[in-house]
Amino acid sequence: MRRDERWITAWGVLSFGVWGTLLWILWDPDLQGVQEAIGWWMAALAVAPVPLGALGAIVFDEPREAGDDCGSDSVHWTHGEESCGSRLYGCGG
Repeated sequence: MRRDERWITAWGVLSFGVWGTLLWILWDPDLQGVQEAIGWWMAALAVAPVPLGALGAIVFDEPREAGDDCGSDSVHWTHGEESCGSRLYGCGG
């Protein structure tokens, strides 16, 4: 698993954990005191995973190597109508 894939997985688990906890605090009447103590910070906590996820994606993004585009379904503009595996264009042979 690549580093950026690990980041996305960890970010997703933590985000849903934060959002699940905040929803639990909102819906459980026994936690009314917690909700009042946190106050407007609940909104900040609910929004925080979005910019943190974007920042992590930028920081942990790995550059692609020259041959990485051969596995994709798209055809590079220099390959014209030929598939990426064409020997004529030298991409993967």
